Amino acid sequence: MRARWFTPRALLAHLAVMIVAPGCLIAGWWQMTVALSGNDLSFVYTVEWPVFAVIAIVMWWQLVHEDPEQLEDRRRQRRAAKESQANARASTERTAFQPDPGDEELIAYNRYLASLGAGGKSKTWRDPWGER
Repeated sequence: MRARWFTPRALLAHLAVMIVAPGCLIAGWWQMTVALSGNDLSFVYTVEWPVFAVIAIVMWWQLVHEDPEQLEDRRRQRRAAKESQANARASTERTAFQPDPGDEELIAYNRYLASLGAGGKSKTWRDPWGER
C-alpha cells in the first residue's frame, strides 16, 4: 500500500492534483464574482470549474490505485478480442458473397476492388484511389 503512494508516477499525480484542483476551485470562485457583477454566461462557468476539479480528483485516484498488472491484462484481453473479431470477420467475408459466374462485369469490378485493397498505397482526399 505504501509503495503505491510514493512511486514516481504517484508523486507526479499528487503534485498535479494539488495544483489543478485548487486552481479550478479558484477559477470557479472568480467566475462567480464575474457572474454576480452582471455576466449571465459566467454562471455556467461557475458550475463548470468545480466539475473540472472533481474530474481531476477522480483521475488522480484512478491513476494512484491502478494496478499495472491488471492494466496489462486488460490490454491483452482487448487485443485478443480484436483478433478474434477480425478472424470471425475474415471467415464470414470469404463465404459471404459469391457472384454469378456469368456476370463478367461484376467479376471484373470485384477484381478491381481487390487490387485496390491489396495495393497498400496510401489514400488521401486528393488521391482517393491511391493511384499515385
